[in-house]
Amino acid sequence: MRPHLFDALSRNRQAGAGPSDATLDAWLTTTLFIDVEADRGGNPRVVGAVLGEDMFRWEKGAAGSLAAAGLGNFARKAVRIAGHNILAHDLVILRDALPGLDVWALPVVDTLVLSPLAFPANPYHRLIKGYKIAKDTVNDPVADARLCRMVLRDEIAAFTRLARRMPDVAAFHRFALSGPGHGGMADLFGLCGAALPPSASAAFALWRRCVATRVCATAADRLVATELEPADARLAFAHALAWLGVAGGSSVLPAWVRHRHPAVAPLLRSLRDTPCADPSCAWCRTAFSAFHWLRETFGFDAFRASPAAADGGSLQQRIVEAGLAGQPTLAVLPTGGGKSLCFQVPALARHQRSGALTVVVSPLQALMRDQVDNFRSKTGRPAAAAALYGSLTLPERGSVMERVRQGDVALLYVSPEQLRNPSVVRTLEQREIGAWVFDEAHCLSKWGHDFRPDYLYTARFIAELAERQDAPPPPVTCLTATAKHEVVDEIRSHIRDRLGQELELHAGGVERSNLTLAVEAVVPAEKIERIALLLEQHVQREGAPACAVVYAATRRRTEELRDALVGYGWPAAAFHAGMKAADKEEVLAGFIAGSVPVVCATNAFGMGIDKDSVRLVVHADVPGSLEAYTQEAGRAGRDGLPAACVLLFDPDELEAQFRLAARSELRRRDVGQILRSVRRLSQRLERDEVVATVGELVADPELDLGFAPDDAAADTKVKTALSWLERAGLVIRSENRTSVITARPKPLSLEQARATIERLGLPARTVAQWMAIFRTLVAVAADPSEEHPLTVDSLAALDPLAADTAGPPQEATAKVLTVLAAMAGHGLIESGTVLTAQVRPSGVNASRRVLAQFAGAARTLLAVLREEAPDGEEVRLSLSAATQRLRDGGCAECQPEMVLRLLKTLADTNRGDGARLRLAMVGRRRYSLKLSGGWDVLEDGLRRQEAVAAMILERLLAAGRATDGAGKAVVPFAVEDLAQAVTGDTLLAAEIADPVAAVQAALLMLHDWKVILLQGGLSVFRQGLSLRLPAEARGRRYTKDDHEPLARHYAGRTFQIHAMGEYARLGLASPDRAAGFLADYFTLPEDRLLARHFPGRRSELARPVSADTYARIVTDLANPAQEAIVTAPVGRNLLVLAGPGSGKTRVIVHRCAYLMRVLRVPAQAILVLCFNHTAALSIRRRLRALLGDEAGWIDAHTYHALAMRLVGASIAERLDHGTDAKASDPFKTVIQDATALLRGDSACPGLDADEVRERLLARYRYILIDEYQDINGEQYDFVSVIAGRQEKDVETRIALMAVGDDDQSVYRFRDADVAFIRRYQADYVADVRHLVENYRSKAAVIAASNTLIRHNTDRMKAEHPIRIDRGRADAPMGDPVRVLAIDDTAHQVGAVLAAIERQRARHPGTPWSAFAVLARQRPDLEPFHALCDHAGVPCDPAYDDTSDRFPLHRLREVLAFLDRLRAAPARVDEAWLRGQLAALRRERGDSPWWELVEQLLDGWTATSGGRAMEPEAVREALYEGLAQLRRERSTGDGVHIGTLHGAKGLEFPHVIVLDGGWAAWQSTRTAADTEEERRLFYVGMTRARETLTLMRRADVKNPHLPLIDGVERVTAAATERADPRLYQRRRTVLGLGELYIDFAARQPATAPVHRALSTLRPGEAVVLRAPRTPNERVSVLAGDGTVIGCLSGAASQEWSPLIPFIERASVHAIVRRHARDGAETRRGAIHTESWELPVIAVWRRTVC
Repeated sequence: MRPHLFDALSRNRQAGAGPSDATLDAWLTTTLFIDVEADRGGNPRVVGAVLGEDMFRWEKGAAGSLAAAGLGNFARKAVRIAGHNILAHDLVILRDALPGLDVWALPVVDTLVLSPLAFPANPYHRLIKGYKIAKDTVNDPVADARLCRMVLRDEIAAFTRLARRMPDVAAFHRFALSGPGHGGMADLFGLCGAALPPSASAAFALWRRCVATRVCATAADRLVATELEPADARLAFAHALAWLGVAGGSSVLPAWVRHRHPAVAPLLRSLRDTPCADPSCAWCRTAFSAFHWLRETFGFDAFRASPAAADGGSLQQRIVEAGLAGQPTLAVLPTGGGKSLCFQVPALARHQRSGALTVVVSPLQALMRDQVDNFRSKTGRPAAAAALYGSLTLPERGSVMERVRQGDVALLYVSPEQLRNPSVVRTLEQREIGAWVFDEAHCLSKWGHDFRPDYLYTARFIAELAERQDAPPPPVTCLTATAKHEVVDEIRSHIRDRLGQELELHAGGVERSNLTLAVEAVVPAEKIERIALLLEQHVQREGAPACAVVYAATRRRTEELRDALVGYGWPAAAFHAGMKAADKEEVLAGFIAGSVPVVCATNAFGMGIDKDSVRLVVHADVPGSLEAYTQEAGRAGRDGLPAACVLLFDPDELEAQFRLAARSELRRRDVGQILRSVRRLSQRLERDEVVATVGELVADPELDLGFAPDDAAADTKVKTALSWLERAGLVIRSENRTSVITARPKPLSLEQARATIERLGLPARTVAQWMAIFRTLVAVAADPSEEHPLTVDSLAALDPLAADTAGPPQEATAKVLTVLAAMAGHGLIESGTVLTAQVRPSGVNASRRVLAQFAGAARTLLAVLREEAPDGEEVRLSLSAATQRLRDGGCAECQPEMVLRLLKTLADTNRGDGARLRLAMVGRRRYSLKLSGGWDVLEDGLRRQEAVAAMILERLLAAGRATDGAGKAVVPFAVEDLAQAVTGDTLLAAEIADPVAAVQAALLMLHDWKVILLQGGLSVFRQGLSLRLPAEARGRRYTKDDHEPLARHYAGRTFQIHAMGEYARLGLASPDRAAGFLADYFTLPEDRLLARHFPGRRSELARPVSADTYARIVTDLANPAQEAIVTAPVGRNLLVLAGPGSGKTRVIVHRCAYLMRVLRVPAQAILVLCFNHTAALSIRRRLRALLGDEAGWIDAHTYHALAMRLVGASIAERLDHGTDAKASDPFKTVIQDATALLRGDSACPGLDADEVRERLLARYRYILIDEYQDINGEQYDFVSVIAGRQEKDVETRIALMAVGDDDQSVYRFRDADVAFIRRYQADYVADVRHLVENYRSKAAVIAASNTLIRHNTDRMKAEHPIRIDRGRADAPMGDPVRVLAIDDTAHQVGAVLAAIERQRARHPGTPWSAFAVLARQRPDLEPFHALCDHAGVPCDPAYDDTSDRFPLHRLREVLAFLDRLRAAPARVDEAWLRGQLAALRRERGDSPWWELVEQLLDGWTATSGGRAMEPEAVREALYEGLAQLRRERSTGDGVHIGTLHGAKGLEFPHVIVLDGGWAAWQSTRTAADTEEERRLFYVGMTRARETLTLMRRADVKNPHLPLIDGVERVTAAATERADPRLYQRRRTVLGLGELYIDFAARQPATAPVHRALSTLRPGEAVVLRAPRTPNERVSVLAGDGTVIGCLSGAASQEWSPLIPFIERASVHAIVRRHARDGAETRRGAIHTESWELPVIAVWRRTVC
C-alpha cells in the first residue's frame, strides 16, 4: 500500500476510534497479570497473578513446589499475559522455572515498555518509580499485579486519545511494536484505534512527517526507511518520536529506555543536538543561535561587548556559542563579567533540545542558593534550576531530587561533596547529562588561591558515571574570574588527563574599566573613621540605590566594623558564615532591597548576589591573594557605572594572612598518619574496605597528628588528606554512607529524664552516659534558631562515653547510636523527621496574611487557566498578563515573582495526586502550560494541600508565640506529629491517604510561598566515609614525592600573599605600576613574573612571612652566629654555648619567633624551659613584643611549673586549702612525680608509659632549654624523659635546643652539675654552636673576666674566647676594671658607698638602681645594708630571705584581690583586673604590697596577653606566680644588694664585688670546687655593663684577684672608713616562725585586737614590749597601745634581752590565718575561723 493511501485510511479512522468500556473490561478480564519476586539466585521466591476476579499466590517454603501449585491451570482462560517489566524479568524467570507451559506462548503486554509511549510528557506514571511499580505493600506480587492492571488501563486510555488526536504517531507505534515478541502490544494499539502501516517505508514516511518541524532537516534527510527493518531499531524510533512530541518542555527519556535502547540517545543527538552547516535548516538556525537563546532566556538583545574576544566581538557570546556547540571550554572573565550567563544559556538550550541536565559544581552553598534564586527571577523559569547541598532540609532535598528525576530541572548546582552521596548519584543516573560546569574552576588547581581537593574527585566521578551510562563524558565547561597562567595550564591538563577533553581557552582578563582601584596606608586605629568618610563620599544615606560592601578578614572583625559604622549613623549589617541561616537571609534581603546599604562581610558575601548598584567596595583588611582581592573588588559596579574599590593597607596585616594559610596546611606526616589510621581500622575489621567517620579516623590515640581531633578544621584536613592518598593510589574513597538520627529531646526536665533512665535498671556508668547525651541534646535544643551540626563523633567525645571506651573509636560511635536508639524507644527523644520553621505571627508579612494572599491568588490563577483551556489543552501564558489578570481578580498585591512561585507549585508532583501543570518556556516570560490529569483533580489536590498548610501554620503559630525583636519566632516540630494531626482531623483524614507525604508537600509549599522559612532540626549525623585499600598499594608509604604537589600548593599560597603585599605597596606609590603588576600577575608565567617584578627575591617569596617580619626576626639580629642558630634546620638538636651578654635569651626568643612565623610551627608545639620564673616572664614579654598576642600560646615554664601541669596539680588548691605542712613548698616533689609519670614508674590506670607520654606531650614538637648548665639531677632526668619521645622518623622527633654556658655553672649547692651540659652533645647527638660576642659589657670588663676564667681547665669554650660585639669593636675600652684595696669590713663598706657617691657625682642623674653590690655570702652584705639605711640611701636588699618568713598568698592585699576575683563575672580580662586593683588601692589605702599584686598581674599579662579567661584560670596563674616568688627574688628600686648566686641572670651599669667569704671555702675544696668558685666570681664580674670594681680586703684571702690581669689596682683612702656604730646594725623580720600565731584567734571576734589589726597598715610603727612577768611573752603594741600580738615562746626568750637595742620596729605586712592551717589538736581553743596577724620588721644595734 502506498503511503498516501495509508494516510487517507488513517485519517478516516480518527473519529470514534477506541474500545468501549465494555470491550475494555472484557479485554482486561481475559488478561493474566503476573508478578514475580526472585531471590538473589534468580529463582522464584513469591509469584502472584490476577485473572479477572481470580487470584493466584505461591511462596517458596510455604507450600509445595511452584510446578505443583497449578499456575498453568489457573491461567488456562487467559488470552494474553501482562506485567510490568515482564519481558525482561518475570517471563525469563518463569520460563526457566516452569518450562513448556502453554501460557508462555500467549501474546505479551509489558506496561514498562508502553509507559514512555503512553506518557511521554511524564514517563514516570504516578504508579511507577523508575522502572518499577510503586508498591504500597511489601513482597505482595498479587497486589503488584493489580497495580499493573491499573497502569495498563491508564495506558490504554492514553493510546486511545493518541489515536484520535495524532493518528500518525499511534500508527507508527503500532508498527514499531509489530515485531517478534511485541505482538500483544501491537494488538493493543489496534484495540485503541491505531492503524498499522503496511511497510517500513510507509511507517518511515509517517515518522518523518511527524518530526519534520522539530529536528534538523539535514540530519533527518540522512535517515532511510531501511533503518526501521530491525525490530530493535523500530522501538528506538518510536521512543524518539514519542519524546519529540513533547520535547522542549520538562520531559525526559527514562534511564531504562536509554539503557535498553542505546540507539535512542545518538538518534536524538543527531536530530536535535548536532548543528548542521546548512543555513536553510530552520531548526539549527534557531536551536544553536546564541542570540535566540539569550533573548529566550534573559530577554537581552545583545551580549556584553567587554571583555572583547580575539576577533573583536563579545567574548561572552563566543563562550555561549562554544557551550551551544558542545565544545569543552575554559573561560576566564572578570568578576561581574557575566560568567553565570555563559553556562546558563547553553544549559537551557540543551534542556530544550534534548532534555539533558547540566550539572554545575560550585564550592559555596550561599553561591548556589543565590544563583538559583537569581536565575528564577531573571529568566522567569520557576523550576528550571535547583541546587543540592548539605543544609537543605529532608523535604527540600527530596523535592529537588524528584524534580531532577522528572526532568523539570535543566540546571543542577551541586557541591563536590554531594557527588559522594548515594541518593544524589542515583538521581543523576536517572538523567542524561548534557554538560558539566565547574564554577570557580580555580578550585581545581593546586596553584589556585582556593584549591579544593574534593574538586579533583569530580572528574573521576564524571568519567565513572559516563561509563555506567555507556556514554562518552559530557563536555566540560570551566569558568573562573581569577586564574593565573599556571592555574589555567593545570585546569586544562587535569581535564585532558582525566576526561580526554581539550578545553578551548577564552581569556578575558581581570580588568574592569569602570572600577577605580586605590590603596591607602591606614593604621588600624584610623580605619573606621576612613571607612565612614568613604561611605559619605560614595554612598548616600537616603534616596539613591547605591550601596557598599566592607570586607574584613575574620567574622569578629565584621561585627566590630558593623557596630562602629552603626555608631556613625550608617544602617550597616554584618555577614559571615557563622551566622544563623535566618539572619543571613535577612541581611541578604535587606541588602538587595536597599534597606541595608552597607554590609560588613567576610569573603563569602557577594558571590552570586544580584546587586549591580554597589558603588564602593572597601577592604578593611588585606586579602590573602590578588585573586581574592580582584574577585571581591569586582562586586562593585556591575551595572557598568563608575565604582570605587579601596584597600586600606597596613603591612603588619599580611601576617594574619600568612597565619591563616599556615593553619590550614597539612604536613606530610599528617597525611601519613591518616593512612595509618585507615590501615589500622582495616586490620581490626579484617577487610580491605571500611566505613569510618572523620572523628573515628582521628580519635586513635596512637596517631601523631599536627592538629587536634576537635580542631574546627579537622574535617576538612582529614578529607584533604584522603584526597591526596587517593591521588597517590593508596586509598580509594567512594560514596559516603550517611545516616541521620532525629534527636530532639522530649519536654522533660533533667530530673525527669534521670528518673526515667534510672527506672530502666541500667548500671550507674550507663546512666551517666545517657544523661550526658540527653543533657547535650537539651542544651543544643534550647535555641531552635541555631544550626546544630551535632555528630556522632561529638557525642562520643563526651567524658562519660570517652572514658568508658578502651577499644577502637568505632566502638564509641556505635555505642552512641545504640544509646540514641534506646532513648527513642523509651520516650526520651523524638523519632522521625524533626525540623524548625521560622514564622511571623504579626506584621505586614505575617504568615497568615501571606498564606491567604498566595492561596487566593492560586485559586484565581487556576480559574483563569481553566477558563482558557477547559479541556486541558495547551495554553500559552504571558507572565505580565497573568499578573494583571490576578490583580483584576482581586489579588491587588500580586507581583510577577508571586505568579512564578504559584506556577512552580502547580507544576510540582509533591501532592501525589498525579495532576500537575507541565510548564515549558516559549519566549521571554511566556510559557506553554499543559494539564496532566484533570482540572478537578488538580483543584482538589491544591485545596487539600492548602488545607493541610493552613492546619500546619496554625500549629506552628500556636507553638511559637515568643518572638524576637523582628517579630519572628522559630518553632521546632516533628513531621510525624503534624501527620498525626492530619490523621486526627476527620475531614482531612478522609481525603488524604499518605499524611506524611501530604505534610511534606504542604511544608514545601509554605516555604516556597515565603509563609515560613524551613530549616533543619536537631539531628545527629554520622557521615561514614567509604574507604578501600588497594591490594597493589599494601605496605607502600605516603612519600615526599606523593606530597610534593600539595607542598607546591602551599608554597603557591605563600607567594600569593607576598604578591598581595607587593601590589599594595606599589599601589601606595604608583597606581599605574600597581595596575601593571596586576595585569602581569594574571597573564605572565611565574618565572617571567618573578624576573620582572621580584628580581633576586626568590628566597624571600618562599618564606611564609613578610620581608619586614623576617627582618625583625632574623636579619635585624645583625649577628651571623645568632642568625645561624635562629634559622638552623630543625632536623638536628642544638647546643648553644653562649658567653655572658652574648644574647642567649635573644636567640631563644628569636628562634621561637622563627619557628612560629617562618616555619609556621603552631605556638602550642613549642615549649621553653627556664631556670626560674623571672626568666620565663622575660621570655614571654620579649616574645610578645616581637610577635604580638600570638606569642601568648607558647608554653614558657620553669621545670616546676611544667611538672605541675603534667601531673595535674593545682598550686592554688594546695596553697589555699592546705595545712602548714602542705603549703610549705608546693614544688617539693612535683618534678620527681612528673618524671615518674612519664617514665611509667607511677601508674596511670589503663595506659602504659608510652601512652602517658604521648597524651601529655603530643602537642610539643620543639623544646628550647635556657640555662642548661644549671640543671640538677632531677631536672636532667625530667628533660631526658621528655626528650625520650624520640623516633627514627625525623618528622616525629622532638627537636631540642639547649642554651647554656659551662663557665657560669654555679649552683652546685642546689645539686646542679656542670657535667650535664658537657654530656648534652652526646646525649642528644647535638650540633654545637657558639655565641661569644658580648653585647653587655665594656671591653675592659670583658678582657678582665677572660683573664680569670681562662684559669679553669675543663671548659667547653676554651677555644672561643668572649669578645666585644663587632658593632663596638672600635669603641673605647671604657673605664679600667679597678681592684680597690681596703683594710677590713669598716673600710670596705665605707669605701663602697663613697665609690657609688663619686660615680653619681661624676654622672648626675644616675639612678641608685644602676649600682649593684655583690658578695659571696649574706653576712658580708648586712653591714653595707645597715650603712645605706643610716645614710638614707635607697637600697634593694635582694639577699633578704624575708619571703620565707610568711606566706605571700596570705597577704592582706593579695587576699583582697583574690576575693574580688572570686566574685568576678564569667570571664575577666586585663582591663577588669587592673580596674579592680585600682579600686582596692583607693578603698584600702596605700601599701607597698600592692606592688606585689601589680607584679603578679604583670606576670599574668606576660603569660596570657591579658585576654579574657575564666577567673579560676587567672587565680591559678596568680598562685603560681606567688609560689615562684618564694623561690626567687625580683629586683626592686635602689642599690641592689645581693649575693653572687642571686645576681646570675642580672646586669647593671655599675657593679662592685665585695671581698670576704672565700677563705671558708678553701680548706676542703677539690679542684672542681675551686673551679666552680672561680666561675662564681666570673659571674659577678660579668654582671657589669660599664664599670666594675673588685674589693680586696687586707684581712682576708681572695684566691681569684691575683689571677686577673689588665686591671687598675688602687688603694682606698683611709678617710672612707665607716664608723662601726653606723653599720653594726641588723634588720630582722619577725614572721610566722617568731610570732605566737593564735594570739588573736584565741580572743572573741569582738575583742579590741581584731579591730586594731583591721586598721593597721604596713609601715606603721609598733613597739615590742619586754615581758613583765616570768610567764609573759614579748608583746607587740600598736601605736595606741593595743596589744596586737606577741612572740612565740622561743622567740620571746631570744628577743627579751635584745629589746633595749631595738632602734625601731614597724609593720612589715599583714597576713591572714585560717583555723584549718594548723594541727587539729590546736583548733579547740580558737574562737574564729580566720584572723589577721602582723609581720614585724625590726632594726636593732648589734650586740657586742
